[in-house]
Amino acid sequence: MPLVILAVLPQFIDHPVFLHIVIYVFFYAYFALAWAVLGVLAGQLSLGHAIFFGIGAYTTIILQTDFGIIPWISMFIGGALAALIGVLLGFPCFRLRGGFYALATLAFAEVMRLLAIYFVDVTGGAEGVTVPLVGESPLYFQFNSKVPYYYVMLILLIVMIVAYYKVSTSKLGYYLSAIRDDEDAASSLGINIFACKLRAAAISSFFTGVLGVFYVQYTRFIHPESAFGLWRSVDPIIISALGGPGILGPLVGSAILTPVTEMLVAVFGGGFATIKMMIYGAILVLVILKMPSGVIGPLKRAFRKLAERKAKTRPKVKVKGLR
Repeated sequence: MPLVILAVLPQFIDHPVFLHIVIYVFFYAYFALAWAVLGVLAGQLSLGHAIFFGIGAYTTIILQTDFGIIPWISMFIGGALAALIGVLLGFPCFRLRGGFYALATLAFAEVMRLLAIYFVDVTGGAEGVTVPLVGESPLYFQFNSKVPYYYVMLILLIVMIVAYYKVSTSKLGYYLSAIRDDEDAASSLGINIFACKLRAAAISSFFTGVLGVFYVQYTRFIHPESAFGLWRSVDPIIISALGGPGILGPLVGSAILTPVTEMLVAVFGGGFATIKMMIYGAILVLVILKMPSGVIGPLKRAFRKLAERKAKTRPKVKVKGLR
């Protein structure tokens, strides 16, 4: 039923601002789920998922401007390159314990940002690069209305939900859960910890790279800060922490946080971006102290109590002839 409502929603409400906010709700829910494959299922904290996002974004715009490759093809190329970088980055880090992977992703994201600024001929430098406009062209992922972008992002989100569900309920998902809970115990059971982490990194990086392709085609612009900035990496972490684990957590977290931030940006303009990280920090502290399981935790408990209360008040049916 919710999917049917989302499918017909633009037919009744097609205001550009409303659609933009809903698109970004889908966008950040997708981002949080992609991050959660590695950060939640495998328990490997990534502080630099902007790496894979930026790789996908710059790949599509370079392939389109220099080689004329349409975005629908570069979407898979960008995702594949992001997955490759994810594996290469995890190769040395996943052999170590502790927070080495988190530190490595954080440092590498900053390196990528600086490289994007330095190589002006390729990336446009600090000023960024704009997607060439060709007008209304489904082939080149350009539309005059936000409605097509709405449906593309909705489809991407559905694909991400299915992918997350498939991974979490597969043998790999159970292995990742065991690794997250206790690596030594998982290793003693014969689980190849290193290989499982690399597979999770490849899946998470691939879908994040695909999202980067959508972003640059939707906004038609990218620059080093929007591609590899720290706040880009923090977004999926905050949404996952706010919403909670599982598939529903990122969806709820994005539905709560994204409209608020987008409305504040619309009201206060670019000045809001300077305090966005402070607000995120406050949200993270509040969630850790008051709701360790995210918003989903209290909601599940409330629904459980409501179900128990209904079960107690439900009249018992007596059957004649039985004692």
